[in-house]
Amino acid sequence: MMKIALSDWQAFLNGLQDWYSPDKRQLPWKDLDDAYLVWVSEVFLQQTQADRVIEFWLRFTAKFPRVEDLAEASFAEALPYFKGLGFYGRLRRMLLTAQAVCENKKYFNTSRNRYEFPRELNELEKLPGVGPYTARAIASFAYGKKVLAPDTNVVRIISRFFGVDREFETPKDLKDFKAKMTKWVMKNLDFFDDHYPDDFSLNQVLMDFGASVCSARKPKCDECPLRLKCSYVKNSQHFEKTFVTKRSAKPRSLRGFRKIVIGVLIQNKQVLVSRRKADQSFAGLLEFPGGKVEKGEDLRTALQREFREEVGVEVSVRPYFEKLVVEERRIVLHFHRCRVLTGTPLAQEGQELMWIDQGDLNPEEFIPANAEIIQALKTSRL
Repeated sequence: MMKIALSDWQAFLNGLQDWYSPDKRQLPWKDLDDAYLVWVSEVFLQQTQADRVIEFWLRFTAKFPRVEDLAEASFAEALPYFKGLGFYGRLRRMLLTAQAVCENKKYFNTSRNRYEFPRELNELEKLPGVGPYTARAIASFAYGKKVLAPDTNVVRIISRFFGVDREFETPKDLKDFKAKMTKWVMKNLDFFDDHYPDDFSLNQVLMDFGASVCSARKPKCDECPLRLKCSYVKNSQHFEKTFVTKRSAKPRSLRGFRKIVIGVLIQNKQVLVSRRKADQSFAGLLEFPGGKVEKGEDLRTALQREFREEVGVEVSVRPYFEKLVVEERRIVLHFHRCRVLTGTPLAQEGQELMWIDQGDLNPEEFIPANAEIIQALKTSRL
């Protein structure tokens, strides 16, 4: 296990402190001492970027300003104020968490006449739906405790700076690499907590730094205050870049690959999409209608059948405009533009259907296999 030199850690902290100013990013949940409101923001931020979370957080906390208000709500009552964030399992877990807080008498603050989240890490982690990161985030942001909250941004920044990849043999894919980095950071939490700075909130700084400088896809290394000491900058062949070949337009052979047809149904510059159900993978995310090509079917016939089965309409199918090969899953995705010939789209399998304006298509709201083509659709003539 690679050991962290205290001098390197201090250089890391000094660079961040010199860079940071409190007005770097103004977010409505910053500097709150209400653990409930901080917790809501952390849950919302788990799968959604901060800029999008703001409007949902304001709407949700206006309706449920205290943990008691949320604990008394049913899923159906809370859903309209969460809807649009996706990953609806989060909302179900939130209700369980709120109920657990309000069922424990020791969490009732008599001076404020309200229930409150516990202050200790071990108590926070006992709550359903609250893992190590969320517990540490609440403790840090709401209660001012000097503990590191290792979310994906924090893991990425620390791993890059210290060059943690040198500790491992080449992982088989990027997901494995990220898991190893997270494991390394978690094993060193005692060090980070023991040397957490007294004069600024490291977690808040790292959140802003990860959003504006050390981003996942295009880090701004040239303007990074850590670049002189950062192992990621020193290594010109960035470790993570070796894993960008997961998808390829020209695999060695497509023999044995499953064919998937996906239809972009267009009407009045709007596109028909459905939302994944709670019991499906990627629950809450959007997708276009479609499915696998059965034996004996061509692409057009298969997609026409899928539209009849999923949304009850007959469609015309144009030749595919995008072909995406996913080698690790051994599938080939064919995307087609479609038009309604007869019928009105109605959900045939209990899914939620909706029409989305071309300009409102957002890849973050779609399952990964569909998200690849969103930008092309937003800029094309429908």
